[in-house]
Parts: sequence; structure tokens; C-alpha cells
Amino acid sequence: CHAEDGGGGTGPAMSGGAVLVTFPGDSCADHISWIALGSDGWPEATYGAPGIPVGSSGAQMPGFGESLTAEELAAVVIYERVAFGGQSLADAEADCGVEELEVVAGG
Repeated sequence: CHAEDGGGGTGPAMSGGAVLVTFPGDSCADHISWIALGSDGWPEATYGAPGIPVGSSGAQMPGFGESLTAEELAAVVIYERVAFGGQSLADAEADCGVEELEVVAGG
């Protein structure tokens, strides 16, 4: 939805630091909630620090809270913050209250 490089697609661009403009360091919990709840479950008319109207990109954000664990949601957010936001892994983990994420190969 956001393109492989985070440059945008049916969803808004996240690359070039845009994800951190929407969800700065002190709002990592909101970033996780946004991915968990999506547009339909979001309790407000806007999301993110700039107050983006829900659904304004022309697409609806699906909620992943039913299909991903809390750890998986945090991992997605940390990935977005590092890969598309340019944040260091240590800073992303600290902002999101995660001390260490383990990657388990092969399930």
C-alpha cells in the first residue's frame, strides 16, 4: 500500500522521514495503535501529529490488530521508523519502549 520503498501508493508516502513527521518520537504508541486499529477502528477524526484526516489519502488503512501480535505490531513500527524514517534502531526501540527484538528464523 505504501510501496516497497515507502514512497507511497494507495497509502501515503512514509519515506524520506515522512513517517516520523506523522508519528514523531513521542508518539510511537499512537503509531502502533494506528496500525492495530486502522481507519475503521481509529477513535478520532484525525491521526498523527499533524492531525491528518482519517481517509484523506483516498484509501482506508486496514487494521492489523486481529492478525498480528503486540510484538509483531511493534516490529512493523520499528521497521517503518528505521527503514523509511531514517531513525536509528536504538532510538526507534527506545521511543517504542522495546529494549530488544529477537528475530527468529524459520518460525
